[in-house]
Amino acid sequence: MALRHDPVPHSCFFPNRACEPHRLPPALDSGPPHLRTGARAFTTRTRRPAHTLCVLSPADRIDALRDAVFHLTSTLGVRELPLRRTTLSRGWAHVTVHGARIPIKIGHRNCTIVQATPEFTPAAELAAALDLPVRTILTAATTAAHNAGLTPGASLGSLGITLST
Repeated sequence: MALRHDPVPHSCFFPNRACEPHRLPPALDSGPPHLRTGARAFTTRTRRPAHTLCVLSPADRIDALRDAVFHLTSTLGVRELPLRRTTLSRGWAHVTVHGARIPIKIGHRNCTIVQATPEFTPAAELAAALDLPVRTILTAATTAAHNAGLTPGASLGSLGITLST
């Protein structure tokens, strides 16, 4: 079970009452058009902030978790939506950073790389051993992966990579 509280509320718990959208402060919704979120904060009709509590659950736990939301919050209603998760196929490659092998998790679709990301834990361990910031190791691993051709849009076949899963 995962509970997530959205920092920017986007709906209210009063489905029969109008929620009034308000623009976020300009600092949160400014900048180049492609970076603007268009996010809006909502309040209830009494002008209190509206919040969204998301509960992700397997089907057999829905009733118990719904009861928990009613008992642990002041809400009078719950909206429920079935969700579907789509994941990329995954595999691993390795790069060498400061003499150590760092695994790169590769997410791919139709044999084309979509994501290539260094694993945090091995990078953190190497950083601690070398007394370097973790960001330094992660950046070096990302650069090494890029130099090895592990970039979004690259074809796994053209790189001659057989991914270990």
